[in-house]
Amino acid sequence: MESFAKFEENKTSINFLTLPWQDVIFSHIFYNLPLSDVARIRRTSRTFNELCLAYFEYCTNLNCFPVSSKLTEEAFVQITKDSRSLQKLSLENCKTFKDATLVNVLQRNSNLISLNINGCNSLSNQSLFTVAECCRNLVQLHLRECRWVSSERIIKLAESCKMLEIVDLSGCWEVDNECLVTLVMSCPKITQLSVNGCYGITDTSLHILSRQLAELTRFELDGCWRVTNRSIKMIGEYCSKLQYLNVKDCRDISEASLARLRVKGVVINRKPEIPMSRILMQYFNKPAMHMTPLRFDPT
Repeated sequence: MESFAKFEENKTSINFLTLPWQDVIFSHIFYNLPLSDVARIRRTSRTFNELCLAYFEYCTNLNCFPVSSKLTEEAFVQITKDSRSLQKLSLENCKTFKDATLVNVLQRNSNLISLNINGCNSLSNQSLFTVAECCRNLVQLHLRECRWVSSERIIKLAESCKMLEIVDLSGCWEVDNECLVTLVMSCPKITQLSVNGCYGITDTSLHILSRQLAELTRFELDGCWRVTNRSIKMIGEYCSKLQYLNVKDCRDISEASLARLRVKGVVINRKPEIPMSRILMQYFNKPAMHMTPLRFDPT
C-alpha cells in the first residue's frame, strides 16, 4: 500500500519524455517512424524539438525518400548537423540537393555502409570523390539515373570501396568497359549489379565479370544492346549462384544462351522465344541435370 501511495503521489511526473531517450524512445519508437512523423513531433514543443534533434544525432538509418519532394536542403542540414552515427542514408529523388549538403554529412559519417542517391540530378562527381575518401566500408551504392557520374570517378571509388556488394549504375551513361572491369576486379564480393542503359558495355568486360563475381545472384543489363550470347553463356558457366537476369532490349541475346539458365532455375524477365516444352526436351535426356521449375518475371 505504501508503494502504491508513493506512485499516486508521483504519477503526475510520469510522461513520455521520462522514458529513457536512447534506449527506448530512439531505439524502439522513433526508429520505426517515417521521417515525416518525426518532423511533426519535433514541431509540437521546444522539448520535443530537443528530443528529435538528439535522435538525429544518434540516428543510424535516415531515409528521406518518402519526403523527397518536400524536403529542403536547409531542413536536411538542420537535422543532420550533429549526425555522426549514420550507417544508411537514402536521398533518393532529392533532385535539388547540391554537393556541399551531402559532402558535409559524408565527412562526419565514415561508418556509412549504404548510400542511395538515385535520381539526385544536382549532385556531381565531387560527392563520389568524398565517398571514396571517407566511406571505405560502403556495402551498397545506388546511383540510378545519375547522368553526371563519370567512368573515371567510378574507377577511383571502386579502388577505395572494396567491400561493395550491391551496386546500381543504371542510366549512368558514361559507364564503359574500363569502368566495369575495374569495379569487378576491385570488388569481388558484389552480389547484385545493375548496369541498365549503360550502352558502352560490351562482351569484353562481361567476360571478365563472369570470372570475377562468383557470388553474383542478380544481374541487370536492360538495353545493353552491344552484349551478345557469348557473354550470357560465360555468365551461366561461371556465375553459379545467379538467380535473376534482366536482358530486356538486348537485341543480340537470344534463347540460344538463355535456355541453359532457365533450366537451372534462373528467373529471366523475357519470355522464351521457343515453347517451354522444347527447352525441357533439349535437356530431358541429361540425367546429371537438376530439373527445376521454369520461372518468368514479366517486370
